[in-house]
Amino acid sequence: MDLSHLRCFVAVAEELHFGRAAARMHLTASPVSRMIKELERELGGELFVRRYHEVQVTPLGRALLERVRDVLRGIDQLDVVAAEFVNGNRVMRIGGTHRAPPAMTDSFIAVVEDAAAPCSVDFVVAQSADLIADVEKGHLAAALVHLPINTDLLDSVIIGSYSFVVAMLADDPLASSEVLALEDLAHRTLTVPPATPHPFAMRRVRQRFVESGIKKFHRMPDYDTVLLASHIRRNKGITISLHPSTGGAAGIFADPGFAVVPLSDELELHVGIVWNRELVDLDPLLQSVVASIKATWTAESVGGDAEVLTTPSFTVR
Repeated sequence: MDLSHLRCFVAVAEELHFGRAAARMHLTASPVSRMIKELERELGGELFVRRYHEVQVTPLGRALLERVRDVLRGIDQLDVVAAEFVNGNRVMRIGGTHRAPPAMTDSFIAVVEDAAAPCSVDFVVAQSADLIADVEKGHLAAALVHLPINTDLLDSVIIGSYSFVVAMLADDPLASSEVLALEDLAHRTLTVPPATPHPFAMRRVRQRFVESGIKKFHRMPDYDTVLLASHIRRNKGITISLHPSTGGAAGIFADPGFAVVPLSDELELHVGIVWNRELVDLDPLLQSVVASIKATWTAESVGGDAEVLTTPSFTVR
């Protein structure tokens, strides 16, 4: 079984889109599709259901996904572990979600590099849920993820909180509002993203929507922002987004055909750093890294016995 086939399988399962998976693998969509078909033939069953503008993981795919991730993680660590053993050079492994603001990611890496010197730092990118699992297992020393988390094994510190807007067509009846509350959206169908990047946090946000009176939802099949904008335009829908000035995916709503109105409600969705408290107790170097993280970011800590830092955190706007 070829490793490239397994990597393609994980990429498609996480992106739910052959084009984005191909870009992530630095390939075109055609060889990715071919490798998936070859893997399906070898395994004797389909891994994905393919529809127009939609890819879903089959029960077989879901059953294999975490096992394949574990296999790839183990293989990816072989050369690093061997180098550490042979050369005596420790590598501090950390990770971050690609959905966090780039400036936060850069700052996180810089702080860890300074605190861990002269050890080198290896940074990996993954979904928040996968990063949290890797920190729990000790595969990563720390990770930049979306909070909150639902594990007692980790401590965390908030380093940023999102401010949200309601995005809609420019001629939507709500577009003239100066500010909107969730209750103002109760009579509308709210378009929401899939929960896959961080199911626990997204369930909390969804519950907040329901408690505010929103009863109708349209869940997008993946995080394709072009598809999201097309759905809003075609169906005169509304969605919750970051402000377009944030850049990245939210920038699509800078189009003059759309309008954004500030959302007055605070949603419990933050960016923070997590670490395994038991490993910190056993590792002086990791203790130094965590101390540097706490000293650098003045934010509210959550979970376990994490220290509460009192000065305000900054907000991503």
